[in-house]
Amino acid sequence: MKIEKYTVGPLDTNCYRVVCGSTGESVLIDPGGIPRELFGRNVELNLKAVLLTHGHFDHVGGAARIRELTAAPVLIHELDAPLLSDPEMNGSALFGPDIVLIRPDVLLKGGERIEFGECALTVVHTPGHTNGGISLLAENERRVFVGDILFRLSVGRWDLPGGDYRTLVNTLNTVFIPMPDATVVYPGHGDETTIGFERKHNEFLRG
Repeated sequence: MKIEKYTVGPLDTNCYRVVCGSTGESVLIDPGGIPRELFGRNVELNLKAVLLTHGHFDHVGGAARIRELTAAPVLIHELDAPLLSDPEMNGSALFGPDIVLIRPDVLLKGGERIEFGECALTVVHTPGHTNGGISLLAENERRVFVGDILFRLSVGRWDLPGGDYRTLVNTLNTVFIPMPDATVVYPGHGDETTIGFERKHNEFLRG
């Protein structure tokens, strides 16, 4: 599994392309804009899905255009799907340079396996930042893409529509704290980290 990271959109969102090393098939996570470095190259993306960890504009702003370019379906948790059609809920009416409106192709519930080539990501429902936030876990490789619920030495906001502090803390306690220390965390903004580092140094994971 190969991971490419691109910084996109008005809030410098981390967009990840995850590629199966054996087949070249890939998925794209959180395209808050168009990764020009990727779509400006003459490469075969072989893109199987566009995966949205949640419905905020800075994570979904490029999804519709990428679907047009690649025919890859857009997937989001069913509880966050309403954000894609509501500019106030997804934040684009308040904070974004453009209004963001998207119709998803597939609604997730949690527990699904997104397969691409010989690789797979498991959908884990991780609410707290939004109602329908998800993380994408490559369990065998101890990697997890978490959107905005967990950052290096911090966590995501819970004061936006759909956010809830108690729910966020419960997600941290039940989903992330039990993960192995070596699990690499790929957040929606900022630098990668590990569960072990966060368990030792992040006040939200230390209780």
